[in-house]
Amino acid sequence: MKLTCTQMDILISFYLDGELSNNLRNQVEEHLKKCPICKAKYEIIKDLFVDMKSCASVNKEKEINKTEQVTPWSTNSTKYNVFKHNLSAYLDNEMNQDESVKFKKLTINNKNARKELEDSYRIRRLLHQAFKQTGENSKIDYSKGIIKQLSPSYNKDKGKALKIHLVIFFISLIGFIVLISFMSLI
Repeated sequence: MKLTCTQMDILISFYLDGELSNNLRNQVEEHLKKCPICKAKYEIIKDLFVDMKSCASVNKEKEINKTEQVTPWSTNSTKYNVFKHNLSAYLDNEMNQDESVKFKKLTINNKNARKELEDSYRIRRLLHQAFKQTGENSKIDYSKGIIKQLSPSYNKDKGKALKIHLVIFFISLIGFIVLISFMSLI
């Protein structure tokens, strides 16, 4: 039995999908060898099938990636625990480059993680501003006033006042060192 071009129009897609019997497949191949018009149609349809399959696989990968990105972590998931465990180290720049890249990937791929990181940065910025403002406000030297209040005989007994002044100086110095070390942590 010889196939017509009209029959070939119907059979080409089945041929490409491998859904024809051996006998019918052989007849289609024979017709394609003899008919340049059907051969041209076949080549066009074959190229379209290849393009559609590649687009379908790309779209499938995009959908998989999209669902992974949108899916929020539960608070008891392994990824969330890894994120929480490493958040402080990341904020304090205590990670090596590989760990930092892995942490960034975890954060980028999850909306909740990004929000938590942004919130942490916001809190850190607010604490830094409050600490800076407190430091600026504490630049006023209250030590002489405190010395006068502690030692009513400040003018009479300068030796005693000097001891008190030195104690206050050392207390202020310790406070200053604590302040500086706290600022270096931020």
